[in-house]
Amino acid sequence: MMAYLHTRRIELWLRAADLVLALGWCITAYYFPPELQTTLAWVMAAAWFAGLVTVGGQNAAYLHPRYRILYSMALSLGFSTLAGLLWMQSGHDWYLMGGLLTLGALALGGILSRFIIASVMQRPAIQLVPCRLPAEFDRLLQELAGHPHIYVESPLLDPADPLPERRSGFPIFLAVTDLRLRESDYEALLPLYQRVEIIDICELYESLFNKVAIVEEHSEWLLPRPQRVPSPIREVIARTFDSLIVLLTSPILALLVGLGALAVRLTSRGPVFFVQQRLGRYGKPFRLYKLRTMRTDAEAAGKQWSVEGDPRVLPVGRFLRATGIDELPQLWNVLRGEMRLVGPRPETPEIAAELAKKIPFYNARLLAPPGLAGWAQLHQGGDASEEDVLNKIRFDLYYLKHGTPLMDLRILLGTLQMLLHLAKPKPKARPAPAPVGQVGH
Repeated sequence: MMAYLHTRRIELWLRAADLVLALGWCITAYYFPPELQTTLAWVMAAAWFAGLVTVGGQNAAYLHPRYRILYSMALSLGFSTLAGLLWMQSGHDWYLMGGLLTLGALALGGILSRFIIASVMQRPAIQLVPCRLPAEFDRLLQELAGHPHIYVESPLLDPADPLPERRSGFPIFLAVTDLRLRESDYEALLPLYQRVEIIDICELYESLFNKVAIVEEHSEWLLPRPQRVPSPIREVIARTFDSLIVLLTSPILALLVGLGALAVRLTSRGPVFFVQQRLGRYGKPFRLYKLRTMRTDAEAAGKQWSVEGDPRVLPVGRFLRATGIDELPQLWNVLRGEMRLVGPRPETPEIAAELAKKIPFYNARLLAPPGLAGWAQLHQGGDASEEDVLNKIRFDLYYLKHGTPLMDLRILLGTLQMLLHLAKPKPKARPAPAPVGQVGH
């Protein structure tokens, strides 16, 4: 798909700029001021480049806003600072050997190069022409019409009819249809194939929104594209990676959990930890651990969704939730193999049983181990309604279908960025569907 290739091209240019910047600073450190002719400058430049590469494609992904570039810069500065402090063993030596000057040059050059590339290579806009789309895809088409970079034309009734005129500002021109073709459909679309590139609506939907398309046909919900279960090799890699990350970071994590537990103990009565039964992989129940962020009588009236400004949340609980410290005790569940660092969030058996009756393919998320962070949490956050749950299922199934170790790393880094910003994504408001033939807003 042309939009996908455009995104990969942006990432390639950003990687090239990172490499030139890091190598350029190494050369400068070697030939110029004596105080900068040190191994430290080389190490910091390498750490800078490693930090940017670690972020991966987030800073150029098709749907992500440009402030992701600033997050990647902050992460790279953190890598460089840490390398300098560890290499020189003290901040004073790091300062005397030109550490601040190195960071300043890297930051200035990096920010300028990235914003120039992002400005020159704008996100592409797509002009879509629907053709021979069954009625069950109307909802997906309306959601595509609401995308800010897509203009959806009126449906083309006959594939042999003239195509609409090309619109300025929309360099990508595509016809969209359901490509689960019968022979009669293929024959009918032949006149269109000869004139324009055709893309499947579910493929386009997944590419743009990073979630799976679920459609309703004759009062029954369908997954138009097959799912896959992670391979055993990936399972071993993920389990090993999770255990290593938890063990290596355990001193810092234990300190954060201890401070959070102390804050809960000093500000409210009752247990410090909240223990609740949740559903794990294949529906196997387990006991999940969290720092308590609500009043002890929060579920006196039964289990219910937590909404923004929930009066049951303690003042210190709001801070713990915003920073994610309340979730850290679940790392014990990760070490026990009941959870992973990345996966769909586990739900209680009672709520899951109710949602499975109302939400299509809800139990499909149980094919993957539950996680501390997730693709759905990164894109949407909490859920306050059944519509939010259905949207999260689309994200969870997308992760089940496309998840890789690299995607897991991207989710963890995105979650870290989100927590450093001290703000979690909220369920997105569902605006009225944009009429077909109008630019999304």
